[in-house]
Order: sequence, then structure tokens, then C-alpha cells
Amino acid sequence: MAENEGLINEILTSIGVAMPSGLTKEGWLRDFEARLGNCMSLWTFVKNTNVEELITDEQCAELYDKISSVETEVQKRMTLTKGETWILGFLRGINESDFVAFMKMVGPMHYTLRVVSDIEKGGEGLTDNIKAALFIYLFQNLYELLLNNVDSCFFVYLERNQTIEGQSINYFRKELIEGKKKARMKKEDIGSHATSGVIQGMLEDVYKDECDKKQVIPDAALLEDTIFNQMAEKLRNSSAHFNAFYDDKRGKIVFLNSEEMTREEFISLYDKLFLFLTQWMNMYLDGTKDSAAFTAKIRMELNKMLNWAERLLHGIVRSGRARDWDVVVWRLWGSHLVRFEEKNELEGNNPKALPSGK
Repeated sequence: MAENEGLINEILTSIGVAMPSGLTKEGWLRDFEARLGNCMSLWTFVKNTNVEELITDEQCAELYDKISSVETEVQKRMTLTKGETWILGFLRGINESDFVAFMKMVGPMHYTLRVVSDIEKGGEGLTDNIKAALFIYLFQNLYELLLNNVDSCFFVYLERNQTIEGQSINYFRKELIEGKKKARMKKEDIGSHATSGVIQGMLEDVYKDECDKKQVIPDAALLEDTIFNQMAEKLRNSSAHFNAFYDDKRGKIVFLNSEEMTREEFISLYDKLFLFLTQWMNMYLDGTKDSAAFTAKIRMELNKMLNWAERLLHGIVRSGRARDWDVVVWRLWGSHLVRFEEKNELEGNNPKALPSGK
């Protein structure tokens, strides 16, 4: 099914099923792909999927235990700033599906922890240069994950809060929200996410707006020291463009403008980024404190998503449009550009009505 290559993840994401393969029953994604070309077969497959069997206890427990243990170790060394805690509360308050937001992070975090585990197993067999290159790579991708997810949250927030103004917010509306809409209409590349500088500015705009509404004086220092406006941005940008490298003789990251970052400073940034992401994930777990509850939470939310997908596919079958399934698929998801939630062509199956889990 070469014509559908790359489409599966888009469809799974649209229904909230962005699972890393290690957390699902072996072969499930392959079986899903095999049925993608036939709506009736896909509907039957989704309808008969048993979530209890789909999600493996062992892999969920492994993921939960790894995240929890690393988070505990990081918390011994640092805590988030008051401003970062405020940012997490703001992001959590945006009306996005709990499970979808959580699953956007769980896959990359699962991968990151596996890579770290492999580095630790390598031990003395890995040189400092290899270890540094791998951790800088992980940092760069985790930061990219952070920016992408916050960008998505602001996309939703500003679409629903049309009156809020601010220099960064106005820029985001004009250059990113409107730009993405036009690109999707033309089936062109939708572009990238907002930079950390723009995100930092929007957070300041939102905070000022909240203070104005509450008629309180803003804390000028609240958002001065966050993961979006410190050395993290410089490291992410420089490493992405190869304008920084690790000097094993000095044990430092050296930037091409001659600035330097010590190993301790890098570890502190990496810890801060990991802690921010894990605490953001934890906010969607409603206080889950053990691997069994973690697994149950994933199963419960995934079951809601699969039920929603089953109803959607059933609607297509019942409408008699299943014979034109390939056409329908490409109209809805063609080249990853026309997002499912932006179309409401199937009566009674509005994808905006995603279950929130609340």
C-alpha cells in the first residue's frame, strides 16, 4: 500500500491514537495498515479491537517506571520556577483532548528513555564525544517536541479567544494561524511552529491580559526565567544548525561565537526540559501514582478514541460511501495537509467532538 505510506500516523493522530509501537500489541499497526484501503474491513477491525489486549501491561509499566524514576532523580537537583508552574497551568487549562495532548508526548519520551538506557548500557564503551552528541541530539528533539506542542496549544487558545491582543500574539495570528489555513486550502506545506521567542512573548501577552482582567499588578519577574527564554533556545538553535559542538578536551559545549557552556550547565538545561515535559504529562494523568493506574488510564482514554473512530467509520459505511473510501481518505487527509478536524463533510460525525476524557 505504497500510496498510503505515511498516512497511517496522520489518521491515528486524528483519532488520538499516537501510540509508540512498543506500547501496543505487536502487529496491531501492521494489521491496521493492511485494512486501510477498505472501509468496511477497517471499521470491523477497529470495532473488534480489544483495548485490554491491545495495550501491553509490561511496556506500560516499563514506561511509567522509567519516567517516574528519572523525574524523581531530577527533582532532587532542581524544581521548576514559579513562572514555569504558571505556564503549565495555562497550558493545561486549554480545552484540548486530555488523551491526545498526553499521547503527543508519550511516544517521544518513550523513545528518549530507551536511548538513554542504551547509552547507560554502553558505559565505558562509548566515548565522551559520542555521549555528548547523543544527549545534545536528544535535547534538541525534546525541545522541538516542547515547541510543537505549545504551538498547538496556542493555535487552539487563540482561535477561541479572538479579543486578546499583543505584539507576539498578533504576529502568531497573522504569520502562523492564517498562514497555515491558507497553506491547507492550497494543499501546500503548512510551515513550522512558532519559535521559543514568539512563544515567550505570547505567554507574556496572556499573563498581562489575565492580570488586566483580574485588575492586579503583574509580577514583572514571573516569566523572566523560563525554559523558553534562557540558554535552552540558543543551544537548540545552534545545535540544529551545527553552530555548536562538544569539545572533549575542555569538557564544554562551544558555540561558534566563542561562547561556552559547561557540562553542568548543559545537564541543568536538560534536566529542566525533561522535568517540564514530565510534569506537563503528569497533569493529564489526574494524579495517577502507579503503573497499574497509568495503564488503566491509557486503556480508558484509548477506548473512548476507538469508539469514536468506530462510529465515524460506521457512518461512512452506512452512508454508502465506503466504495469511494480511497477518495474520501485523500480528501480528508491528502498529503497530511487537510486536517480531519477541519472538515465536517460526513453528517453526524463531526471530528471536533473528540472525547475529552473529562
